[in-house]
Amino acid sequence: MGVIKVINKSTKDSKAMSNAIHYVLKDGKTKEQYIVFIGPSCYSAKTPEDIYQAWIIEKKIWHKNSGRLYAHYVISFHHDDEITPEQVLEVGCEIANNFFRGFQLLIAVHFDSKNGHLHCHILINTVSYVDGKKLHQENADLENQKFFLNDFCIKNGFRVAVKGRHYDGSPKEIYEYTAWNKEKYHVLKTNPHNYYQECLQHILALEDTCHNKEQFIRQMHEFGWEVVWNNKSKDIHFINKKGIKISSDDLSNTFTGVEPITKSSLKKKFREALERENDELSEFEPYYENVICNISSLDTIPSSDPSKPLLTSPLVPNTIEPETAIEQETKDITSIEDDNNLSDIDF
Repeated sequence: MGVIKVINKSTKDSKAMSNAIHYVLKDGKTKEQYIVFIGPSCYSAKTPEDIYQAWIIEKKIWHKNSGRLYAHYVISFHHDDEITPEQVLEVGCEIANNFFRGFQLLIAVHFDSKNGHLHCHILINTVSYVDGKKLHQENADLENQKFFLNDFCIKNGFRVAVKGRHYDGSPKEIYEYTAWNKEKYHVLKTNPHNYYQECLQHILALEDTCHNKEQFIRQMHEFGWEVVWNNKSKDIHFINKKGIKISSDDLSNTFTGVEPITKSSLKKKFREALERENDELSEFEPYYENVICNISSLDTIPSSDPSKPLLTSPLVPNTIEPETAIEQETKDITSIEDDNNLSDIDF
């Protein structure tokens, strides 16, 4: 089962580019026969420093020394796939020739010492040596590269990666995580109550109760999460008290069985929550109408004495005149005193 992913870490720094080249060519990670260089170079030796200088020279020729300096792709295979290093290098070169033609390339097969896991690194100088244009990749390009890799797997009898399923074809459990980033994988693996889980749980709880964006943002704030929701980005960003930021797209792709979390999907959820609440309230309308009707019928209560006016309230706590009430209270006190005196008589 082959998987291709993009490494987006620090690609705009020349030091990072040098470190990436050194890592790909590191002793113990690869072997000389599984390393391929593509593109012009004025250096006969192929050391990490030679490749770095050749790429820097190409950038200077075209006056493009800023922005994204290099691209880094990794093609990996499951450790149960009976694939050879030659086949891994072959697919790496085919992808390079089909999608990165005209760019200086470094391709190397790595051997994972822990479990024999084979994978291929592709480093690309983002300035073309043909016309000086910068490398531009979109999501559609990555999808085409995935299709190309899947086709290679099918032709060679390997499994094809299927979203939402494990290597053996069994479905992933709902909310089971997936991570292509080492740091992110470590967070998810070592802490079951991590900030990804926390953020997702709050969103799932609020999307079915909030009626609008403002209420959602306010309640997420009460949970300790700031929400950045504006027109500058297609994604929503969530920031916790430690300053850790998670995008809605990243969150959607992390857990199995989670519907895509987007601005439009959340707005739809808010509308549905409001409609549900209105429907629930409408169910009680007949009851409220009946209550109001009964209260209205009690507004006037007939008096037993025709000479007295009608009472205007059904809830009259005491109809005794004030003076009569005082006299009654005096009688009650006198009665209590008489009882107390009786208790002193020796029968």
